[in-house]
Amino acid sequence: MLQLIEGFPAQMKEAIDLGKKQSISFEKKPDMVLISGMGGSGIGGKIVSQLVAGISEIPVLSNSDYALPRSINSKSLVIICSYSGNTEETIQVMEKAYSRGASIACISSGGRVSELAKQWGFPCIQIPGGQPPRSQFGYSSVLLIFLMKALGILGEEAIGQLSEAANYLEKSQDAIRSSAKEIAAKISKRIPIIYCDNAYEGVAIRWKQQFNENSKMLCWQSVVPEMNHNELVGWAGADDKFASLLFRNEDDFSKNKIRMDISRSIMSKKSNQIIEISSIGKSRIERIYYLVNLGDWISYYMAVERNVDPIVIDEIDLLKSELSKH
Repeated sequence: MLQLIEGFPAQMKEAIDLGKKQSISFEKKPDMVLISGMGGSGIGGKIVSQLVAGISEIPVLSNSDYALPRSINSKSLVIICSYSGNTEETIQVMEKAYSRGASIACISSGGRVSELAKQWGFPCIQIPGGQPPRSQFGYSSVLLIFLMKALGILGEEAIGQLSEAANYLEKSQDAIRSSAKEIAAKISKRIPIIYCDNAYEGVAIRWKQQFNENSKMLCWQSVVPEMNHNELVGWAGADDKFASLLFRNEDDFSKNKIRMDISRSIMSKKSNQIIEISSIGKSRIERIYYLVNLGDWISYYMAVERNVDPIVIDEIDLLKSELSKH
C-alpha cells in the first residue's frame, strides 16, 4: 500500500494520457447520466457527480446498489465503474440498464463488465488490473472526468486542472506525508468523524472508506449544513475518544464557513482533538485530489500506528465467500 499511495500522482498522469487517447463521443446527449459502482470503484462517481452538479444542464447522479432507478430509460447514459469487472451489484445494474435500452459506457480492468460491453457494442475504457480497487482512484476518477468532457459537461480546462493537481502532488509528497503522519498520530486511537461542506461529501466518504479498509477502524462522515440540524446535538454526549476532522476549502459556501466555525467551538468543549484540514489548489479539481491523497496517507500512517496491514480485507473476503453459497 505504501508503494501504491506513493504512485498516486504518477497514476493520475497515466490516466490523463489514457484519457487523451480515447475516441469516445456521444452523438446524442443523454437526458440523465448515472454513474454506478461500489466501494473503491464507485467513489469516483460520487465525487465527480458533485463536481459537475453546479454546472451540468442534465442530472449526473451516482449509484451504489443492486437497484437501477426507475427514471433510467433509453434516453439515459449509465456509466459502469467496476475495477475487477466482476462486482455483482454493478453487473446487475448494467444488465438492467441494457434491458431498458439505456446507453452504456464502462471503466474496468476486465471481467464480466468488459465481456458484456464487447458483446453489446458499448465502449469500455480498459485500465490496468491486479491491484486493490481503492488504490486505483486515480484511474477511475480521472477517466470519469474525461467522460464528462466527452459529454460537453466539462471543458478542456478541467484536463489542465487535472495535470496541475498531479504535478503539485508529485512535488509535494514530502510535505503531504509529514502532515498526514502528524494527523495520524493524533487520531489513530480515537474515533474520527469527518465534517465538510456538502460539495465535498464524496471526498469525506473516500476518507472514511480508506480509514475503514486501510486503518481497520470505524469512523463516519457528515456534511454542513445538515449536521447542524441533528448531529451537532449529539456532541453534548461526546468526549475525548472522538476526534473531529473539519475540511476547510476556499470555495465552501459562505454561510457554511460560519457554521463550521461555530460547530468547531461547540465540539471543542467536548474533545481536545478538533483538527482543521485546509485544502490546497486553485480549482476544485486540484483541491479534491489534494484532499484525497492526504487522506490516503493518513489512513496508511494510522495503519502503522495501529500495527495493522493496510492491504488485507479479511472481513470483505469472508463476506464474499459466504455470499457465494447463496
